[in-house]
Amino acid sequence: MKQFPFADVYSRVFGQLPQPNENGDVHVLCIFHDDNNPSLVLNLRDGRYHCFGCKRKCNAPQLIAEVYAVSRQTAKRWIDE
Repeated sequence: MKQFPFADVYSRVFGQLPQPNENGDVHVLCIFHDDNNPSLVLNLRDGRYHCFGCKRKCNAPQLIAEVYAVSRQTAKRWIDE
């Protein structure tokens, strides 16, 4: 996967993102469970995410595939365009 501005992908799913910390991480509410505190960490440098609440962890193509109900290959193609 080419270098991609993951903030653009994640902002389509999560809305406006907070400012990332020095590691490129932002904390948001997890969309996969009932979340009251931002337990999902998105890394805007490498595209990975991890939820400390439900323990879900993946990368940007997997997230796009789940949210938009498309295959991982379709999600990767969409990101690479």
